[in-house]
Amino acid sequence: MTAAEDTISSHIQKLGHSILEIRERALFNVVSKLENSSLLEGDPGRGRDLLTRLFQWFLFEPCTQEEVVFSLLKLILKSESGGIIINHYGVAAIKTEIHRLRSYLDPKYFSHLDELNKIIDERVQIKASSEAVTPLSYRAGTNDTHDFYSRTNSSESVITTTFDKCEQRETTFGAQTGFQNWSYKNSKLSLLTQPNSAPISSKSSVQSLEQEQVSEPVENLEDILELKRNQLSLPTFCCKTLIKVFEYLCIKKDSVGNDEFTLNMVGINYCLCILEDVFYIFFFTFGKDTWDMEQSEISLTVLREFNEMLIRYGETLEYFRMKCVFSERNSAYRLIYFYLTHNVSLLLKHLIPESKMSIILPRNLKCALSNSLLDVLLRTLYPEAHETILNYVKGFNDNTERESLTKYENVTLICNGMSATIRFLKQYETLTISKGLKLAKEALPSIEFHANFELLKGLVDMCSSKFHQLADSNEMIETVEDVVLNLLSHNLISIKKEVYRLCHRIILNHIGPEANLDLKGSQILFLLNPKILINITVFGMTNQDLDIKRYAKDILLYILKCRILVSEEAWNKIVQALIPALPVLVCHCSKDVTLGNALLTLIDPDVAEENQAYLRSDAFSRICWLLTSSERLRGSLPRFKAVFDSSLANVCYVKATVDVNKSRTTDHFYQPTSLRQVMEILKSENLEPAVRRSALNQVSVMLEDPLLHQVFLEMNGIVLMIKIMKTALIGREYKDYPDSIIPITSVMKNICFYHSNVREELSMDIEVFYCLLQGLFLYFTEERMQQDCATLLCLLIFKDFIRGTPSNASFSLPALMRNNLQLPFLCNTHWEVSDYANESLKNVISSDPWCLASVRIQWNLEIFGGAQELMKANDINYDKVKLDFPHELKLNNSDLRALKNYLDALLSSLVHLSADLNWSKGNYNQKNVMQRLITVLCEFIEVFHCGKGSYAAVSVMGLSITRNVLVILNNLIAELQHTKVKFWEKYFFNDLGGISVKSFLSLWTSRDVIVRAGALQLFCNLTTTVRVCAEILREEDHLDQSILDLSFAVLVDDCEADIVREYAAYLLANIVSHLTPSDKMVHSNFPLDKNYTNKLLHLIQEYNVYLCLETIFNNGFTLKLPVNNSEDSIYELYKKASVNATPGLLKAAGVCLHNFLILAPEDVIMKLQEYDLVKLLFRSICNPSRIISSARDLSLYCDILEMDAVLCSALTKVSSSSPTSTETLIYACDCFNVLISLLDSKHFRLDLPHLIYLRNELWVEIFHLLTTLLECGCGNNEDAPHDKSVEVVTIFCQALSESKCKPFLETVYESISSIGFTRLQNSALVFLASLLKFEAYKNFNKSNPGTNIPEKYCLQNVFDSFSAPRSAVMRCKTQNRKINTRFDKKENYFDVALSNWEDKAKYDYDGIYFIENNNSDLIAGAEFCKMLIYLYNTTISKNKDVCSKNKENITSALTGLLCISEEAKNYALETNFLNVLIKQLNEKHIQLSLDSVECLRRTMDKKRICPLLNNVNDIINLVTNFMIANDAVKTEATALGLAHVVHKLWIWFLTNHSYLIDVLRLLSVYTAECALGCQSLTLTSSIAGCGARKTPSSVSLLHDLITLVVKEMERVSKTHDLTVLALSLNIMCNCCKSLECRILFSKSNLFSGLLRLRPDITKRQKPWDSVESMWLEFLQTFTLYPEGQMCVPKSCDILEITTSLILNAKPENKAMSLLLSAGEFLNILQAGLVNGTVKEINILVVVIWALVANNQRAKIIFKSAHLDAVLEDIVKRYQFLEHGALSEVDFNRIAAVLNMLRNDN
Repeated sequence: MTAAEDTISSHIQKLGHSILEIRERALFNVVSKLENSSLLEGDPGRGRDLLTRLFQWFLFEPCTQEEVVFSLLKLILKSESGGIIINHYGVAAIKTEIHRLRSYLDPKYFSHLDELNKIIDERVQIKASSEAVTPLSYRAGTNDTHDFYSRTNSSESVITTTFDKCEQRETTFGAQTGFQNWSYKNSKLSLLTQPNSAPISSKSSVQSLEQEQVSEPVENLEDILELKRNQLSLPTFCCKTLIKVFEYLCIKKDSVGNDEFTLNMVGINYCLCILEDVFYIFFFTFGKDTWDMEQSEISLTVLREFNEMLIRYGETLEYFRMKCVFSERNSAYRLIYFYLTHNVSLLLKHLIPESKMSIILPRNLKCALSNSLLDVLLRTLYPEAHETILNYVKGFNDNTERESLTKYENVTLICNGMSATIRFLKQYETLTISKGLKLAKEALPSIEFHANFELLKGLVDMCSSKFHQLADSNEMIETVEDVVLNLLSHNLISIKKEVYRLCHRIILNHIGPEANLDLKGSQILFLLNPKILINITVFGMTNQDLDIKRYAKDILLYILKCRILVSEEAWNKIVQALIPALPVLVCHCSKDVTLGNALLTLIDPDVAEENQAYLRSDAFSRICWLLTSSERLRGSLPRFKAVFDSSLANVCYVKATVDVNKSRTTDHFYQPTSLRQVMEILKSENLEPAVRRSALNQVSVMLEDPLLHQVFLEMNGIVLMIKIMKTALIGREYKDYPDSIIPITSVMKNICFYHSNVREELSMDIEVFYCLLQGLFLYFTEERMQQDCATLLCLLIFKDFIRGTPSNASFSLPALMRNNLQLPFLCNTHWEVSDYANESLKNVISSDPWCLASVRIQWNLEIFGGAQELMKANDINYDKVKLDFPHELKLNNSDLRALKNYLDALLSSLVHLSADLNWSKGNYNQKNVMQRLITVLCEFIEVFHCGKGSYAAVSVMGLSITRNVLVILNNLIAELQHTKVKFWEKYFFNDLGGISVKSFLSLWTSRDVIVRAGALQLFCNLTTTVRVCAEILREEDHLDQSILDLSFAVLVDDCEADIVREYAAYLLANIVSHLTPSDKMVHSNFPLDKNYTNKLLHLIQEYNVYLCLETIFNNGFTLKLPVNNSEDSIYELYKKASVNATPGLLKAAGVCLHNFLILAPEDVIMKLQEYDLVKLLFRSICNPSRIISSARDLSLYCDILEMDAVLCSALTKVSSSSPTSTETLIYACDCFNVLISLLDSKHFRLDLPHLIYLRNELWVEIFHLLTTLLECGCGNNEDAPHDKSVEVVTIFCQALSESKCKPFLETVYESISSIGFTRLQNSALVFLASLLKFEAYKNFNKSNPGTNIPEKYCLQNVFDSFSAPRSAVMRCKTQNRKINTRFDKKENYFDVALSNWEDKAKYDYDGIYFIENNNSDLIAGAEFCKMLIYLYNTTISKNKDVCSKNKENITSALTGLLCISEEAKNYALETNFLNVLIKQLNEKHIQLSLDSVECLRRTMDKKRICPLLNNVNDIINLVTNFMIANDAVKTEATALGLAHVVHKLWIWFLTNHSYLIDVLRLLSVYTAECALGCQSLTLTSSIAGCGARKTPSSVSLLHDLITLVVKEMERVSKTHDLTVLALSLNIMCNCCKSLECRILFSKSNLFSGLLRLRPDITKRQKPWDSVESMWLEFLQTFTLYPEGQMCVPKSCDILEITTSLILNAKPENKAMSLLLSAGEFLNILQAGLVNGTVKEINILVVVIWALVANNQRAKIIFKSAHLDAVLEDIVKRYQFLEHGALSEVDFNRIAAVLNMLRNDN
């Protein structure tokens, strides 16, 4: 800012001083400034201030100098600024001020007031009309009728479709297309024009209006007709609404004053929202094709309304543009202007066809659009909108708008040139010549503004030193030519003179007197260009400036005389450059000057048109010498030795009498046929010379008509003329007369005047010149010959300098030739001014204050290195600037103020722009943009905060800029992370600039809370990556305190704001997340190692962080909420609670604690228990179901949801780390009740996708926590739940009371069906699978006493008793309705949410949508099964790599559900799900059949096969649970060939122990109580391609089972798992019911495995008792049937072992109990004793002895079966009859057993 500018502003302010003398002195100073036209120039704001002060002048007492003040007022109102002020404030406001003056002014001054009013009225009349150039009625076609929609019942579907196309946006005016009772509606919309009424009422008014009118049906016919007459189409309504919006936005004050108008920002924001919503409706009801349709009366009405709306839009744009000028300190005006300009670009793009825009757009809107082009900030922030406006402005036909466009293009050209100038000056010494030339060419337009001679010097030096590098680049050589020619022809004499001086210096230094003899002349090559030399010759040598003239002459002279100084190569280039320039160089030939002598010595003068006679005489002599020395001309006419006449020297000195541009023939006497005939005669051979001469004369006459030239040329007339001319001048041949040369010369002259190509052709033929000179000297006395030949020679010699043609009266030669030569004809002239002399832009730009301000700001930005440098001070001292700063480029007061406001508005706009994610997508140069933006923003922090030194912490200067910068930096990090930019942290830490840790840490001590919070948030965002965390911590050595110390200090500071403490906790959590856990040693180059971990743990103790956390959670907001439901909103409850800890702080503390647990779980768990933090964490979980009535409520609601999710996550980590903490949670009061209540969707808002996302995230964490609590007793063995897990599940089931079952089931159901939210789906599936696993386990272990829970709370009762709350309908993707989850950039987040509270949002997921299931018979188990089967089938068709984990969870949940729920089994069976599973097993078998088991030994094949085997195993488990306790499923499985496919896969099951166990469980369930299933085991075959057999075979699945049992018996040991053996024998027990199986057992080698139970092998060791029990159970079952009874006794070994088993069996053995209770067994004993042999009797006696020993129950059973009587009969029989058959030992044994049976003791 200059001192003069400051003085002017001071004078204006002093006009309001209370002291009269000061006021008057200031008034006279202002008058003097106005006389110098420097006060109002380009500054409407200053004019406004002056006008206001002058109006206030009359309020002072005493009031003097009234006449002077009135004269100033008139001068201001008549000025350009006055017109702007009147247009902006309005006529009414200014006239109001004038009217007030009447109340306290003397009546003698009333005439002045009237004159002021007259001036205002005149300015208004002069103002351009706002109406369009062409009436709207003529802007459309006239064919078809085009009516806009009116509201009828039939159009409701169209309206609905229209609003669906609006992407489900919540529009302001609902879905009605037509509106009735416009008077009532207009009264509602008139509220928009009231300044103090917020347009929020307009929304409610319109909506209430719709409800009123729709709810009251109209029955009266008159009313119906009245309504129809007042009915509005939707476009009309939109136009009227927009007009009202513009009226509201442009409310003006009643008077002119300095006081800023208070903005109703709430109302303006709602207005802008209405504007945008109406635009979106407009875009779907009014398109570009509307203008091409035939118009009806209705449509013309709409178009007139549309025209009125456009006029108002133009007024609004211009209003806010001027507001930006008058109220520079208020950035809100600029933001509103940006908003309106951006939206008008959308309107143009959607509604206005470019072909008709000139006649559609009203003039004032065109002017507003044109004026917006010069807004530098608009072009920077909204390039697309600016480009759209620019394209439309380019199509305007009005001169006014085209003038604005031209100004914009010129300003852009100059600003770019200024940028290029500074870049060139900074780098030209290191730039390559190609880059330097490009910058120089771009900088040329701006030179006349800054006149920087350093640029010229650098450019000339670069061309001189580096031009030789461009030998192969024609393009760059042309660039050098253009740049040098533009500078040599510049319109500013100072620049032109400086360029000539620099070139002159180069010439002197290298080929002049100061030349170095070692140089070879390459430094002048850039000047050795024909065009450059011609320009110097024509314009430099004739310039009015003597210095330029001298420089030009010296340059040419030294070039001509440098042959001895330069290399041969350089001289050849000089000659090549001089030859084209010789025709103009000879114009300066003179013996009186040095240059002329140099030319004469250099060349033989062959031009005789010189004005100087001595030159013509010398020329004639040398031409004669040339002609006589030519061998070709020997013998030709004339004979030059005999020819001598003093007049021959002046033969070409012909007086010009004919103006070639005025001698055009108007009458055409000859036809082309005549010419052709004559030409044919000329071409004839042996033609008489006289005839030929006559024909030539006829041709010469005919060709005076230009229309016949083409015929002549088509017949090769030129070639013929040259041929005749040569033969005519040969003296020894008389084929043609010599005087034939005369008509030939005339012919060539006529042709060359009109045809440049002929001139070019003839000038290249030296023979033509010889012939012409010969003819001229031969017939020099012929006036015709002299005139024509001189003219023709002139045309050929100066052919390169001729422009135009006589046919257009435009034939011209350079003015230099007309002035210095005696031309033989008159013509036009050119080159009065060089073609490269561009029109001066300086005067045009300087005359427009807006353009000049843009140029001025651009130059200062470039000079001072950016806006931040200009912002450092309120004043700029140009005296310290090294450059010669032009006065017009110095910033004035308004420019500097505007620049600061630009910066403030720029940062404010960047805050909003960067707040939306994905804003950088589509930017092809994102890396450079981000790098530069971050660097500049970090520099702002250095300037506006760190630059204050020790006062930075307490200073408020630049505070808003610091705030905005921090917000933008945080937004940029979010954008970089969201767009997944690799190594984004390098943008903040690099050599080019970026974050200075020390500088940004100083922000932590700022007095402003937002700055402190923003700085900590920035560090939080940066430390999300390991690299940045390391970089920050690496700089701790240079800091007074470490980052950790500072962060802990902030966290434990109770006096600090919660938002600051929140980000301190996040920062600590981020740092901790990168640390190595204390119990592990990890080798890393990263500095965050174990030592740093120990340091952090020490600081936790030092700062007593756990006590701080206890305080935070005790003061938490959620702990203070009332137990009963309150009618207060969340925010009101928060204020009443009077607590310190916000939900955000609690969330941050939870995140920090979670990461502490990962770092050192044992230490943290101990501290949690010490401070009882586990219960506090759980108690802080809050139900978010509260009344929400404002944006604050909604924000707090979101914070609570996020807090609950984090706390649940922390509790999950605690539970998984500590069993004690788990028990604390489980037995806490209402633990499961609280979690289950949070799984009720009725407690959550579903208005916005973001709210649904937060709810889903909370549910994810709740499901994780519940899963962790349920799994607490399983340990590592997930397949065998511990009693503790059984107890937890019991507690959970008890918490599921009937009132909570339905919402719980609904939530789980909705969660597992959330295809669009995978995390929620997976967490719900894992939880459901874990919950169902207990019930499934109980079904396999029914005898386990620990699994008994009350039937009321068992899961089977829940799933099989409660009806499904909702039903899912699956449909194809093509039928899905797309859900819009996009947020519009300008859409108010909270407003949309609050306005939709009544309407529940229903979101359709991919392939699934829900319907209420109030009257359905479908039970919950069946509905869950339906959903899980759908998900299962969906995952099968998808990529296995993507869905493998998801499929595993779905399969686990479905497996558990099918185990416990009968309803689920029935539904699955009805939908043929078993068929799907069997089909999948068959498909897997086909895939596996391509490989052998041996492939599992190879690593690559194993990776491929194992996932396939896992899938098979999952299906096996699924089928297993499906068949449990369901005979129908087993029967269906038999029909589908389950046993057959299992046998096919049997070899793969044997490869893995777990696979084998699972398939054996399947067969165990399958064969239980299913005879058909048992029978199917004997009909299978493992042979590929072989189906199920009809009769049993020797290679069935049952044979493989027998083989497995035999092998397992061989593997029995202390460490061997007996599960396979137990399951196999259990299957065989089940199969005993089948005759085919029993026959197979009896014929197989099954009992060979029984031989392993001999006492000498078992040796009474521990595992064998279990094996014996298994075999006894099987034998007991098998021997119930005849096959078993026959098979077992056949082999003595088997019978002996069987007896041994019985003998060794313990009384409490289960098999023994079963044996004693079996009647068949007692019958066998009795029959054997009666009919058996002695040996058999002995064995049976021993068996009885073993059974009754110490077993009173056995004694009773045997006596009841009368076995004692049978033994007594044996004793008697063998004692008396067959005494010798029994040995004494046997007899005594029988007697002892009998005694045991009879003796009860």
